[in-house]
Amino acid sequence: MPPPTRLALVVEDTAEFQNLVREALNTLDPPWRFQGARTGGEALALLEERGERPQLVLVDMGLPDMSGLQVIRAARRHAPRAPVLVISVLSSSDNVLAAIRAGARGYVHKGDSALSLSQAIERVLAGEHPISASLAHTLFNLVRTDENDPDAEPIGLSPREVQLLRLLSQGYTGEEAAKQMGIGVTTVYTFSRRIYQKLQVNSKVKAIVAARERGWI
Repeated sequence: MPPPTRLALVVEDTAEFQNLVREALNTLDPPWRFQGARTGGEALALLEERGERPQLVLVDMGLPDMSGLQVIRAARRHAPRAPVLVISVLSSSDNVLAAIRAGARGYVHKGDSALSLSQAIERVLAGEHPISASLAHTLFNLVRTDENDPDAEPIGLSPREVQLLRLLSQGYTGEEAAKQMGIGVTTVYTFSRRIYQKLQVNSKVKAIVAARERGWI
């Protein structure tokens, strides 16, 4: 009797890289079945079906229709036992931190030649947290900077900044949010400037969208 196969969901919009992932899966033992999705919408539909759950999910962060973060969160809801591995060209510290917070167990840069796809997959299946060396270096630098500089901005948003964004996302004006929070309007404007800087946006709507994508509100 042949060994049972396991199902891997691969969310990647380029055929070339889907093929690379398929080849990496084919090197593993026991064998894996490949289920591909070119968009986040396709991936969400597959995850929400009542059929077989994947035992592994590989996600690109830069999908054509949405952030890979939405797929990661959906995978954690619908296939909680399946480890999620991000394989992406996006390598900013914000992307890596957001993916980890959303539930990813590993993050591999597509240009990383030192950590092969098959190695990263084997490690994440073994319960490890594979991450490209260049990305790990960036994350450790962030932690060291934050610990050594008492004036450094915290990674992510402060509780009060999150509270403000939640109120704004519910339709409150700046003045109304100030009353709800028991602070002055000037302080609301100060919080807003800090939020824009941290999220690298220039409007309230973009800040709300960015915070939701990162799972902060």
